[in-house]
Amino acid sequence: TQPAIDGPVLATAGAVALGQVVDFDVTGAIQGDGVYCFALESPSADGVRYNSREAAAGKPQLLVGVGSQTTTTPPPPTTTPPPAASAAGTVVADTYVQSDLATTNFGAKPVMSVDNGAASNPGTTGVQHTFLRVSVSGVGARLLTGAHLKLQVANVTNAGSVAGGSIHAITSCTWDEKTVTWATQPAIDGPALATLGAVAAGQVVDFDVTSAIHGDGVYCFAIDTTSTDSAIYNSREGTGQHPALVVQVTP
Repeated sequence: TQPAIDGPVLATAGAVALGQVVDFDVTGAIQGDGVYCFALESPSADGVRYNSREAAAGKPQLLVGVGSQTTTTPPPPTTTPPPAASAAGTVVADTYVQSDLATTNFGAKPVMSVDNGAASNPGTTGVQHTFLRVSVSGVGARLLTGAHLKLQVANVTNAGSVAGGSIHAITSCTWDEKTVTWATQPAIDGPALATLGAVAAGQVVDFDVTSAIHGDGVYCFAIDTTSTDSAIYNSREGTGQHPALVVQVTP
């Protein structure tokens, strides 16, 4: 009932003497933890006898040697952070008010005007102030490096002016473009941030409002003028280029 000796020879010992400890190298058959079986045979008619496990001394032993194994921990996978959201500025409300029409709302008009005129002269209007509300988003913890309000002078009669007006940051941001009038207008309580010279019909002008924009949020501005030569700009409801706020941030 013996098992078949079906493996190749791993090692062969030469002459052995009484009491000698002999070594059979079976490294090639041991791959790791587990149970392994071996058979000894000899082509010689000169028999040899070894101590068994039941002997008093010199019992069979299997000696295994292992080397230190250095485990290399793979580096953590490289995670590419998602691109930062683009910073955006949006003009969300715009209108103007007029002193000689103190209870009239102009929020649905396609244009908005600034003037320091007097309505006493034929064909003239009173003082006109323009108001804009803007929303800034996507800045987050980054540094805002620029904010510019772009307005296009309307392509209508007498839209150009010798003075495009002065823009101010204002404290009140609760006015409604559909209801505000000269009588209910917010106070223009901030210093002038930028003042324009002459502007022409169709021209896109730039008001630098960087110093008033500190990050994400809602901001309000007013434009007035010391000139009696009115300047007329496209509103959000108009044709042509609509008011826009362009913001720049650090990467």
